[in-house]
Amino acid sequence: MAKKKMIRLLIIPFTLIITLSLLALTWFSFSTLKSFYIEETQKSLLSKSYILQSQVIPLLVDDQLDSLSLQKRCTEIGKVSETRITVMLPNGIVIADSEENPSKMDNHSSRAEMQNALSGLTGNSIRYSNTLQRSMMYLAIRLEHEGEVVGVLRLSVTIESINKTINALSVKILFALFIVAILAALTAYFISKRISQPLEELKVGAERFAKGDFENHLPISDSEEIAQLAIAMNIMATELDERIKIITRQRNEQKVILQSMVESVIAIDKSENILNMNKAAGELFGVDPEDAQGKSVYEIIRNAELQEIVIKTLKENKPHEGEITQSLQKEKFISYNSSILKGASGSVIGILLVLNDITRLRFLENIRQDFVANVSHELRTPITSIKGFVETLIDSGTDNKEDVEKFLGIISKQANRLTSIIEDLVSLSRIEQGSDVEDINFERANIFSVIQSSIQICEHKANKRNITIQLSGDESIEADTNIPLFEQAVINLLDNAINYSSQDSTVFVHLEKESNRFKVIVTDEGVGIESRHHDRLFERFYRADKARSRELGGTGLGLAIVKHISLLHKGAVSVESELGIGSTFTIEIPL
Repeated sequence: MAKKKMIRLLIIPFTLIITLSLLALTWFSFSTLKSFYIEETQKSLLSKSYILQSQVIPLLVDDQLDSLSLQKRCTEIGKVSETRITVMLPNGIVIADSEENPSKMDNHSSRAEMQNALSGLTGNSIRYSNTLQRSMMYLAIRLEHEGEVVGVLRLSVTIESINKTINALSVKILFALFIVAILAALTAYFISKRISQPLEELKVGAERFAKGDFENHLPISDSEEIAQLAIAMNIMATELDERIKIITRQRNEQKVILQSMVESVIAIDKSENILNMNKAAGELFGVDPEDAQGKSVYEIIRNAELQEIVIKTLKENKPHEGEITQSLQKEKFISYNSSILKGASGSVIGILLVLNDITRLRFLENIRQDFVANVSHELRTPITSIKGFVETLIDSGTDNKEDVEKFLGIISKQANRLTSIIEDLVSLSRIEQGSDVEDINFERANIFSVIQSSIQICEHKANKRNITIQLSGDESIEADTNIPLFEQAVINLLDNAINYSSQDSTVFVHLEKESNRFKVIVTDEGVGIESRHHDRLFERFYRADKARSRELGGTGLGLAIVKHISLLHKGAVSVESELGIGSTFTIEIPL
């Protein structure tokens, strides 16, 4: 944010205060003056009305009610007095008017001044006249003869003269206001210059201090307040010189510590506040290293295990090492090494934590262990079966031809299963390797046609169980894809749907376009899958129903292959299923 100079800070408020004060005074003066003019005009009209009533009443009480004479009299008097004169009967009918034809005028019984006059008061009103097309001031009194109200006399004048007088005065006052504002601004300017000059000298001196020049002290001003400020800054400069030397020594110590480490490093003092932390440590715990400096380790690092390590190391005054877990957006595994941190004099000033994120190593180790266990288990079953039946054949001889054929059929089935597992493992390895290279061939293809080819491959197996495959959706969708791999992904989903569907059921395949991607949705009417299995369905060798899967000859790798083919196409695969109802698998691929 840009800083404002003192001249502006003084001139603007000072001028603004003067201007607002004068405006308020002007408004009050205008209001008072206008009220004064209105009151004087009302008094003038009232005086005229008392004079005129003696001339109007005789014409009203005449038995013949000489309207023409009354109209003539009102016109003559109105012209001489520059006042509009109107005479009305008690019922509101206008019988004479100095400026208009009475016969063309409305009944005035509803006028405020008319009603007030009839009630015995002096009727006053200021409003816009539709007849004369201008703002008027009205004053009305009732006319009495021998105790009886015989009419109402109303006098009116335009208030334009009042407005003209007020406007003329406004111009003069505003001009005076402008002159006063200029004088106020000039006064503020000279005052600010007198104050800002010694402050400018203080600024120059402070800039010298900022550059490390503490030898030349600030000059002392004639002003007592500014002189005290200069003295205080000179004292501050002396103290800063000493403090900077201490800070420089501490900073050099911290640089030595951080430069010797390549891992995440956190230095903590004896009060358990963070002295320093490098960028790697900030990223590990999701904090800003600069914001963390000087704050409590318990406030910055929300990890109970690490907090216990800090307490333990400070208490026992000896190093410790081990592993902890950190849960932010996802769980992390961290190896730590805590050691005593010593200052330049050799005294203990805190502890040093060196941390390594071993999450990926732990994850890869778990994958390796699971993979070895699963492969061993999957291969052991058919190998054990083959070995058992071979031994049976050897022991029993070959006399019973039916048993031999039966055993050989089982051996062949298990050998085929071994072949399927190995082929799927090779395919999965090839797909995973392909996701890291750029030589996978993609070509523009009609997705609907690719799905039709996949269905043709699976139809024979579906027909054996009287299962119908229905294809629907947008036939015009085209996208860049590796046709053999994408076809394999659809075949794997169809194969699963057929295997886990009951006879005489239907498998639905739907293709649709959504925004900038397309979806292939495969839905079956099979046994369904419990929700607890959904997150792990696409892992290698994971089976929701292990017994049935092996009975159907599955390798446990089909859905893992689908997942990696989807990833290769920068897409994803998902599942929605409910036990006993069926399953829906969806492949989403960007266009």
